[in-house]
Amino acid sequence: EGIVHVLKITCSYHLITTRTTLPAGLLDGIQELSSGGNEYEPQIQEMPPLSHTFPKLGNEKESDAFDSCPPPVQAPAPSDLALYLHSSGSTRLPKATVPQTHRRMCQWANVSKPEVEEANKVTPNYSCLFKDMILITTSDKPLPRAPEGTVIRKKALHAYAGEIEAM
Repeated sequence: EGIVHVLKITCSYHLITTRTTLPAGLLDGIQELSSGGNEYEPQIQEMPPLSHTFPKLGNEKESDAFDSCPPPVQAPAPSDLALYLHSSGSTRLPKATVPQTHRRMCQWANVSKPEVEEANKVTPNYSCLFKDMILITTSDKPLPRAPEGTVIRKKALHAYAGEIEAM
């Protein structure tokens, strides 16, 4: 039900899955989308299981030959959509989706693990950082802070409303 809901609200028409990960009843929900008068027919593409694609996964040896992935036929533009993040919400259905571009994904990837680990060394256990909790900002537009140094959430959301909307 949740996957079909996300397909509807994102206007996505292509689902890549495997038979083992395809939830029961999902095909019925997708058929419902097909008959709903949509401009495009939803497509389901089955990908081979990891054991087929990577038969030695977890059992590699140094002597094994390394085959690199072929380059993409056409590299995506930084502004191209890479994926949607969705809220978990308090119900079974996601309340919103947030499109993420390739540029944004590169920004997330550039948050280095050592920096997060260094910050966690001086932080109480209950407030440790995780990479997915980090917001990328620029030095010319710092986050608004209270006198004790904490970020003022309401002011930060207001100050970055344009950037958040653009994501």
